[in-house]
Amino acid sequence: MRALAPGDERGDAALWEAAIARGEPLLRNALGLFLDSYGAVTGDLSLAHGALGVALTGGLTNRLLHLIPGSGFHARFSHGNRSDQARHPPAAGPVRRRGRLCQEPSPVSHIEEIMLTAPVIPVLVVDDLSHALPIAEALVAGGLRVLEVTLRTAAALDAIRLMKQVPGAIVGAGTVLNPAQLEAALEAGSEFIVSPGLTEPLGKAAVAAGVPFLPGTANSGDIMRGLDLGLTRFKFFPAVASGGIPTLSALASVFGEARFCPTGGITYATAREWLALDAVLCVGGSWVVPKGVPDPAQIETLARAASGLGQ
Repeated sequence: MRALAPGDERGDAALWEAAIARGEPLLRNALGLFLDSYGAVTGDLSLAHGALGVALTGGLTNRLLHLIPGSGFHARFSHGNRSDQARHPPAAGPVRRRGRLCQEPSPVSHIEEIMLTAPVIPVLVVDDLSHALPIAEALVAGGLRVLEVTLRTAAALDAIRLMKQVPGAIVGAGTVLNPAQLEAALEAGSEFIVSPGLTEPLGKAAVAAGVPFLPGTANSGDIMRGLDLGLTRFKFFPAVASGGIPTLSALASVFGEARFCPTGGITYATAREWLALDAVLCVGGSWVVPKGVPDPAQIETLARAASGLGQ
């Protein structure tokens, strides 16, 4: 594959199309970063081409995250004029491309934006579909807009569909274990994906879909696997059982570009200590929604207390 010249501002669409069709994940990631940031925001394509060249020749896609912060992973070169896309973004929602499901850009297009929305992401297990709306409404009213619905129950996917109706809610799927569950979650309208661990098939499928993705990690090998896929934002799970704050602090000292959402065993009493770590952007927790029939007033009170942890 020939490289694009830095001065070639138009690029070679046929070349990109052929390369992406061959399923080159590094190229797909880098091209998404290139188009989403510079084509739509600054118009300065020469720097984008230079950064893109580094990613393609050196296999260092994750470095683009530092050059082009906040951008998505979506290969959208065929959508026409980028400045027009910036003024009139396409509607969010899953679409089909080349026989696979992709997530169109949502109002929150990068996992870090989601992680920084509130200090706590509620981890929800919805057994009864009738509980979905009251829980979501109470959490959003209490200041926790990011809702992780775990795929542990038969009601989970329908709960995601219902919770998305709540104004202000950012609803994603958790406990996603494989590409088939990923596709089902996107079909249900999930705006982000969380997994308890990171496998190569799931990681590649999530990156290819362009959906904000928070894979679970518990050790150095997990994080290195994620970095190889161009990922730098991770769930640290199970946080307490994996060694707690000392273990995460040690990992963060080695992987300086990584940021985490510790989940598993964290409570309101301990959350602030986790949030004090530089490498922690938020924490996940189930304490904000006690088990049983939901009490919206209690949930809203717990949510307000949790949202205040970031102050």
